[in-house]
Amino acid sequence: MTTGYFEKSYTILKKVISEGAYVQLALKDVSGDKDFSIVTKIVYGTLEQYYLLEYNLSLYIEKKPSKSVYILLLMAAFCLNNLNIPDYTIVNEIVDLTGKIGKRELKPFVNGVLRKISQHSASFPDKSSEYYEEAFYNLPRWIIQLIKKEYPSDFEKILNSEKTQMEHVRLNFSRISKAEFERIVIDFVPSQTGYFVRNSPIIRELFNKGKLTFQSLASTLVVEAAGNIKGKKLLDLCAAPGGKSVFAAEKGAEVISCDIHEHRLKLISSYASRMGYDLKVIKNDGKKENKSLFNLFDIVLIDAPCSGLGVIRKKQDMIFTKRPEDIELLSCLQSEILENAKNYVKIGGIIIYSTCTITDAENGRIIRTFLENNPKYTIDKKEGVFPETGSVQLLPDELGMEGYYIARIRRDS
Repeated sequence: MTTGYFEKSYTILKKVISEGAYVQLALKDVSGDKDFSIVTKIVYGTLEQYYLLEYNLSLYIEKKPSKSVYILLLMAAFCLNNLNIPDYTIVNEIVDLTGKIGKRELKPFVNGVLRKISQHSASFPDKSSEYYEEAFYNLPRWIIQLIKKEYPSDFEKILNSEKTQMEHVRLNFSRISKAEFERIVIDFVPSQTGYFVRNSPIIRELFNKGKLTFQSLASTLVVEAAGNIKGKKLLDLCAAPGGKSVFAAEKGAEVISCDIHEHRLKLISSYASRMGYDLKVIKNDGKKENKSLFNLFDIVLIDAPCSGLGVIRKKQDMIFTKRPEDIELLSCLQSEILENAKNYVKIGGIIIYSTCTITDAENGRIIRTFLENNPKYTIDKKEGVFPETGSVQLLPDELGMEGYYIARIRRDS
């Protein structure tokens, strides 16, 4: 009988790799399970070494089997190289699992491949190998080439940025002061808008009480870019899960938060409730013109749907859902949303456009094209966190910064 944690790990990996599930959500299926720790290690380990495992499998198979069996082989290769479990146990149980997933006829094939892998140490591809860059960066070739092309001087810094072990939080000053936080929490690094901390029981308790929230530094800077928003009307056009909306409300703005999906609207309301704020939440499709919102807002915030390449190190599962053609498709969607948003801001008001990606097609090009087509709107350099430029491209680094683009656009007439 197959050991349960192999089957559980395979089920989650299949959801992530084949079905585009988010790994954190998929792992919730085994939260509280006795095997949670080892399943998490197997799942994350397989994802974080995906392209290296692919290379090692290529040494022993000429043609990839079906996706389900291939995922099983990738997982098994990780286990053979990284778990303190006898090789024969891993091989036998993965072979048994091959039959259990309906591929009984491939049990001899799987057995043969895994026995070969178990007899050799894992190897890293030579620099001349077509597998080298993918294995080195654990990213698909098209993403590596795109970043190299757009950032010829900074691509190594971007691609080598490691997932930091600390997470960024900001305080809810209506419930806790800096002095109180720094007295309670010892291990922290201050940032421009909060702190980098290690997740711990104390941090989780403060989170549950709404005294702080997890929000990336770059995400908080999007709200900071709006400048002084106290007493101003702000529309958050793509608001879920609600972090920017709540931060804006804490800074004194009168906020209306939007999303197209009911379940995401509930996320916004839940987030706001935990932090002690009562936001107005409405269902709205950012792609469609809504005349009831025309000329009402001092600030319109657009955290646009994007490829997410600026946060890919923190969301390793994303590499299985992204395709090269997504960039242009997303840029069309972003332009569509921005064209609608221009109608919602008052004369003299501000649009804050942001993404968590680093491609020009989704960032600078969107803004340049918009300004060319809309002469009544200009880049605004008067306030916010980058007054000298009116826009900024943040790049991921080892200190916890994520790849974000932020632009501040003023409606002049």
